[in-house]
Amino acid sequence: MKQRNNLDTNKWEIEIFCTGTKNRNNGCNNRLLVSKNDIFIQSESKRSLLPFTYMTICPLCGKITRIPEEKLPYQIRKELIYKYLGIWITLEKVPIKLKNQPKI
Repeated sequence: MKQRNNLDTNKWEIEIFCTGTKNRNNGCNNRLLVSKNDIFIQSESKRSLLPFTYMTICPLCGKITRIPEEKLPYQIRKELIYKYLGIWITLEKVPIKLKNQPKI
């Protein structure tokens, strides 16, 4: 049996392309190196908290790009949810306003 390596979330980064997902897919297509601190959560519904998506803002064109959930490790998702919602991961639909969300 092998020991599972712990993920160092402070050094974690992902490489994505600016797609401008929230802007009718007219991003600048530049390659972005995104860290945990560059990602924020945005709710897809105005009535409830869930479902939500993981987003980042391109520093070159200023457009929002969606980051697929499957590209984010569980520990990163858990920390982001706690940062913005103040709760640990639950699957209940709770009408909570997002905090610490950057102004767009």
